[in-house]
Amino acid sequence: MSAEANIAIVKTVIDEFNRGNIDFLDEVCSANYIFHGPTNPDWNITEIKEAILMVYTAFPDWKITLEDIFATEDKAAYRISIQGTQLGELFGAPPTGKHMVWTALLIDHFAEGKVVAEWEWTDFLGLQQQLGLIPEAAG
Repeated sequence: MSAEANIAIVKTVIDEFNRGNIDFLDEVCSANYIFHGPTNPDWNITEIKEAILMVYTAFPDWKITLEDIFATEDKAAYRISIQGTQLGELFGAPPTGKHMVWTALLIDHFAEGKVVAEWEWTDFLGLQQQLGLIPEAAG
């Protein structure tokens, strides 16, 4: 696929997530899709959808913004910002009612028009500080 086609897939996924449609992943991810995250063992499509649902529940008004993207014929690397109001439990933290903002970096690997693998780094430290689970660094 072309770099432009891969960028279009990433943008469509973000748009669908912002609409609350996680089932769209079934259309753009291969049957053997694997997610490599910083805090978990590798997840399949069902497990990543469960994790996204947890975030939706905690931040029902969440919005993802695509900040930067670069793609080749088989990969897309991009930076997103996520924001929302914590109205549900997250990582054992009770709802705070606070508006949170955090960032993530992702690399998607494509084959035959589908995402086959994804690597993500999320600013969990910043998010946990905003949740009050970890004190913010002084100065």
